[in-house]
Amino acid sequence: MESQNAILMTEARSALSGKWSFGVKITFIYFLLTIAFSLISNFVLSDFMSGFVSGFFQVDIKEESWENLWDNLIRAFLVNTPLSVGLIVVFLKFIRKEETTLKDLFTGYKHFIPVFKTSLIVSISIFLWSLLLIIPGIIALVSYSMCYFILADNPKLSTMEIMAKSKKMMLGNKWEYFFLSCRFIGWGLVSIATLGIGLLWLIPYVQTSQVLFYENLKQQQAPTGSDLEQPQTPASLDLEQQQTPASPDQPF
Repeated sequence: MESQNAILMTEARSALSGKWSFGVKITFIYFLLTIAFSLISNFVLSDFMSGFVSGFFQVDIKEESWENLWDNLIRAFLVNTPLSVGLIVVFLKFIRKEETTLKDLFTGYKHFIPVFKTSLIVSISIFLWSLLLIIPGIIALVSYSMCYFILADNPKLSTMEIMAKSKKMMLGNKWEYFFLSCRFIGWGLVSIATLGIGLLWLIPYVQTSQVLFYENLKQQQAPTGSDLEQPQTPASLDLEQQQTPASPDQPF
């Protein structure tokens, strides 16, 4: 008997069947934007922000290790996360059989403030739990793994609401998601062996599988009293949400 993850991955391949060119094309554009935006952020923002932080906090961050750390932070918060949210929006629309356009990749910049706040607070939370031991950090990472999917659907929610929703969605589903992620490790190694070319096919496969996982969790939540909204289209991202879930302080 197939596991739930095996069934989900089969559904992902079925959804992509005959449409792999779409996945490859959008992933290629995503990579190009990531590289272009990273270069812009490095050349335009890195020196300016480094000088600002050095002057404001009276610390010297000109050493190579500090500069590398600062460059990575800029890429993570100003480039990788907004574009990743945009990629999620694209595949949410794809699974929901809605029309997708190139501008969907920029959704993370359209809602940059909530994306930045969520990314920052989630990252800090995972880091603080990781200080205890590696295992609590991994549990926190998995507990908040749905945050960007929820954010893509509901950018008007506060960061605390998003984290609380993700934590509730993952109750009883952490191992399932962890094992789903592990299933792609082998494919990742194969993609690396192809000098990264395989990623053009792997990323759509992973994104489609994760979106299906998220959609299944939403359906599981629906009968309990609509803790999560009924499926929305990313095109209606500006609708207000008025739910106030419990505090997300504990990722377990």
